[in-house]
Amino acid sequence: MTDSNDLVRLTTAQSVFEAHMICGILADHGIPGHVPGENAMDEWGAAQRSMAVRVEVPESRLEEAKKILAEKKAEIAAGKHKLEDDADVSE
Repeated sequence: MTDSNDLVRLTTAQSVFEAHMICGILADHGIPGHVPGENAMDEWGAAQRSMAVRVEVPESRLEEAKKILAEKKAEIAAGKHKLEDDADVSE
C-alpha cells in the first residue's frame, strides 16, 4: 500500500544542475521536488555531470507536476525564456 506522500519519479534530468532547475520550477508552484542520492553524487564529482538524475515528487502531486513541467518545456520551445546576450546577470 502506498501513501500519497510517497516519492515517485517525475522525470529524469541530464545532470544534477538540470534536476535542481526542475525542482526550482516545481517549488515556485508549491510542489516539493527531490533528487534522490544527491549527497552520494557529490562524492563522485565529475562523473555526476554526465549521468542521468531522477527527480521525484510526492505521488499526490505527480499529475500537477507533470502538467507544470510540460507547460514550462512548451514555453522554452516557443522561445519565451531567452536570455539576451547583453542581459545584466551580475547581481
